[in-house]
Amino acid sequence: MLKKSKNCLKKWLIDVRTDVKSNINYYNCWHIKQVIFIADDKSIADRKGAKKLLPYRYSNSDQKEILNSLKILVDTREKKNNHITNYFNKKGIEFKNKKLNYGDYSFILPANKELSIERDIYFNNQISIERKASLNELSNNFTHDRSQFENELIRSNNGKITLMIENVNGYENILQHNYNTEYRPKSYIGTLHSFRHRYNIDVIFVDPKYSGNFIYYSFYYYLREAINN
Repeated sequence: MLKKSKNCLKKWLIDVRTDVKSNINYYNCWHIKQVIFIADDKSIADRKGAKKLLPYRYSNSDQKEILNSLKILVDTREKKNNHITNYFNKKGIEFKNKKLNYGDYSFILPANKELSIERDIYFNNQISIERKASLNELSNNFTHDRSQFENELIRSNNGKITLMIENVNGYENILQHNYNTEYRPKSYIGTLHSFRHRYNIDVIFVDPKYSGNFIYYSFYYYLREAINN
């Protein structure tokens, strides 16, 4: 059980500001259950940030309780996401709607007084997922809505953002111009990689039927890394 004071945990919960990074070259890709993940070369968890997040270790049973209590936050402006919320409902994953300053999904750690978590802790300033339902939508973000999209990334203030594009062969489709806008593939790819490095974001191409799974486990393992380090 816990050995440090409740005040210590409270201080962490107020001061936490983690930055997840990875040492994997961005040319590497993983193909996992129809999900393609392009990792930035600064993308594995920052161990110091994780230690600051949880200044002591929980027992295995406490860790399990904390992880299972994770609740997804869904931005109130998010539309046509029944395939995601249906997955949450099917798996018994709690979620609630909340206006987010940036991103479409994040998570909350609900209060648990037995584990000295005295209040709900929101992680929407630390990590979020921005969903794009198609290459057409992202193309418009890179062209007509470019300033608005960049401003949203700037508002993240170095929080971790993952750009989740619901097109499992999206990178190939961009190169082959398999989308319905006039944005040139060379410019599309150039903006995609420039934004990755400029705003330190991760990019994944995913089959929509696995979007809910990806969202949940992104936050689940983010929190688990914090607990274990």
